[in-house]
Amino acid sequence: MKNKLLLVLALLSFNAYAEVDLLNETKAVVAPLPAKLKNVLMEQIKTNGLVGGIETCSKIAPKAMQDISNKTGWEVKRVSLKNRNPKGQPDLWEMQALKEFEELAKKDENAELEKWEIIQDENNSYFRYIKGLKTTYECLMCHSSKDNLSNDVKNKLKELYPNDLATGYSTKQVRGAISVLREISNNNKQ
Repeated sequence: MKNKLLLVLALLSFNAYAEVDLLNETKAVVAPLPAKLKNVLMEQIKTNGLVGGIETCSKIAPKAMQDISNKTGWEVKRVSLKNRNPKGQPDLWEMQALKEFEELAKKDENAELEKWEIIQDENNSYFRYIKGLKTTYECLMCHSSKDNLSNDVKNKLKELYPNDLATGYSTKQVRGAISVLREISNNNKQ
């Protein structure tokens, strides 16, 4: 009995270390993304104006997520409860995390908005990670109330995103998140 207990404790300890490694590795990849995308966007706005920035953002953000996915083999994407891009609709796990983040942000504007866990289905184990993105002043140029957006911005958003839901934000609200899904084992592999 004592040996079984020690084995269980050893496995739990190993899994905890493995989870910390997965978390640190994932965060190292994800952490620079928001600032990097914001810098590129702000440079484009400075060079091509706000409408040009929207056009650029519609291309660079999905490409950045796809580039990281291709490089790492992970599924990396941006999601939101009020998505602009139809591909940004959250799955159930992401939706629950985003709702938790919204509640946390209401209580504490400095709250750390991230969640992770290892999940399993009948065939695989996965590491899931999600990092909430708060609305900043710069975000409001395209994500504030529709009444506050210029006609040029509204027209460009309608052209690029006919079913846009991503307006009506104010600063410090949770605008969305970067979500990562990593397969960490495949139980069917021989």
